[in-house]
Amino acid sequence: MYDSTLVLRIFGALGIFSPLVVSFFLTSGIALAHQQLGDYPLCEASAALQISCPGSHDPCLLVGDNEQQDKLFVFPMSADGHLQGMNQRELDLGSQEISDIEALAPGSAGKILLFGSHSRNTKCEDKEKRRRFASISISGDSVTDVQIVESKKIKCQHLFDGNMLKDPALQAVCSAIDSAEEQAKTVAKQLEDGSITEEETKARCNEITPFNAEGAVAIPMAVSPDVWIGLRAPLLAQHPNHPEYEQLALLLHMKDLTAYAFSGVAFLDLGGRGVRELAFRGGEVWVIAGPAPDKAEPFQLWRFAASMLSHGAIINPKLVATLPASAEGLVVSDKVAYVIIDGAADKDNKRCPTAASYQIIELSAL
Repeated sequence: MYDSTLVLRIFGALGIFSPLVVSFFLTSGIALAHQQLGDYPLCEASAALQISCPGSHDPCLLVGDNEQQDKLFVFPMSADGHLQGMNQRELDLGSQEISDIEALAPGSAGKILLFGSHSRNTKCEDKEKRRRFASISISGDSVTDVQIVESKKIKCQHLFDGNMLKDPALQAVCSAIDSAEEQAKTVAKQLEDGSITEEETKARCNEITPFNAEGAVAIPMAVSPDVWIGLRAPLLAQHPNHPEYEQLALLLHMKDLTAYAFSGVAFLDLGGRGVRELAFRGGEVWVIAGPAPDKAEPFQLWRFAASMLSHGAIINPKLVATLPASAEGLVVSDKVAYVIIDGAADKDNKRCPTAASYQIIELSAL
C-alpha cells in the first residue's frame, strides 16, 4: 500500500507536482494532499471565477469567502495555468457588504456578479445581508461601481411570477421551498422562546434544509449572459410528472438582474445531491454536487451541455469525478479544472485552524 503523503512530498521536492501527477493520484484512488490556497483572512473559500488580473490581462483566480462580507481575494496564474496559491491579494468592497458569498459569475460589459446564499444561518435565522447579490467592476486594485440588490424574504410569491405557479412542476418546487422555510421559521422561533437549545436548533435546521443557493452560472449570450442559480437545498423529493425522478437538484433561471426573481426552473439528477458550485466552459455547464444537509460525504463533479437548459427540463448530467468533501469553488479551463476546497475559521474568525486549499484535475485524463 502506498504512503501517498510521502510520495507527494517526493514529487514536490523533485518539482513535478503537475496537473498530470494530480490526475494520476485522483484516478488511481490514492489520497491526494491539498495544496494550500492563501491564508487568513481567507479561510472558508466558497466561490471562484477566472478573471483578468487587476491592472493586466494575465489570468487570475478570484475567490470569495463565505465568512468575509467585504473582501474578495485574487491569486495570479502562471503562463502554464499553474495557480500561485500563496500569492494572495485582497480586494475591498468598502462599506458594501454581502454575507455568505457562495457564487461568482461573469456579468455583461466586464462586470462580475456576486451572490449571497439567501440562506438561513445555523440557528435557522433569516439574515438580510445574506439576501443580496451585486454587480461590481474591478479597476486596478480597487472594486468599483458596486451595485447591490436587496432581495425579499424567500417565498415563492416573491421568487416567481404568479402566472407561472399553475405549472404542476413549479407548484411542487414551490411546495418544497415554502414548506422548508415555514419549518425553519418555526425552529428559529422556538430557539428565541428558549424552548430548544442552540445545539438542537442547529441539528433540526440542518435536517430541514431550507433554501440555500450555492451556485451561479452565466451562459454567454449576444447581449447579456443567461444566469442560472443552483440550489444546494431544498431538493425536489419527487417530480410530479415523472415520479421515477426523486431528490432532484434545482436550477432557477433569473429573469434579469434587477431583482432576485426567476422565469423558470430546470431539474438535475445528481444522485440525491444538491448544487454546491456551477461553472461554464466550452458549451458545457460543470457542477459540483454535495449533500443538501451538512454531513461527511464525498462530493462529485458532473457536467452537461448548456443547450439542455430550459424551463421544465430534467437533465441527467455525466459524472466526471469524485471530489473531497467541502469542495466549494470551481473554475474550468481548456485543460484543467481547479477545485477550491473550503477551510475553517475559528469561532472568532481571527485565524484559520484549517486553511483553504485547492486541487487540479487534468481533464484530458478523465
